Amino acid sequence: MSSEKIESIKKISKSLKALHADQLERIAPQGLEPNKERFKALMRQETQTTVKLEQPPTTGKPSLMEEAGKVGGKVDASQKATSEEIIAQAEAVVKRIETVKEKLATPDLELKPSVQTLLRKKLHHVDENIKTALTKAGGEHVPIEDIEKGDTVLSPVHRFLGMLAHGQKQLNSLSTVVSQMGISKELSPARMLAIQIKVNRVQQEIELFTSLLNKALESTKTIMNVQV
Repeated sequence: MSSEKIESIKKISKSLKALHADQLERIAPQGLEPNKERFKALMRQETQTTVKLEQPPTTGKPSLMEEAGKVGGKVDASQKATSEEIIAQAEAVVKRIETVKEKLATPDLELKPSVQTLLRKKLHHVDENIKTALTKAGGEHVPIEDIEKGDTVLSPVHRFLGMLAHGQKQLNSLSTVVSQMGISKELSPARMLAIQIKVNRVQQEIELFTSLLNKALESTKTIMNVQV
């Protein structure tokens, strides 16, 4: 009786093992297939990412080499500057200063202390650049401090007018020196470039001075309109 039970149990175990094996054979392919597809998808994604990293970004902006080429071209153009070009530029700045002086001579013009400080700094920057340009050209520079130490009774506006007139004289002196040196060919391309750069800076500082002065004039007009 017990042997029959044992045989029955063995048969049941064999049946279960066969059923389990059959289930594994049917389930395994279904379970592994998604993993293969996922692996292939990951591989494709990695390949695409690698290709994107290898390709240079197209931002539409010029590359570093292109920018360097542009800068190099500008330097070459500046080195070919002549004494005539520098003199013409200096004369243009002198005329611009004359226009600024006319604006500064506006009747009843009042400048705030903060504006006065900014304007004075701009004129000092102008003088410093003219000084460097004159030194490069071999000319003599008259310090702007001599103008400021004049009559202490003068108003800030009159002082600025004197400083601007001083700048005009210095630029005219620069034009004369550059003209003489240019004729004798004593100015090297490097000195020509240095002088031209400083004259450009003078022009920029005068434009900034004009912008500040225009704002001050607008404020004055607004106050006068309110009072009326």
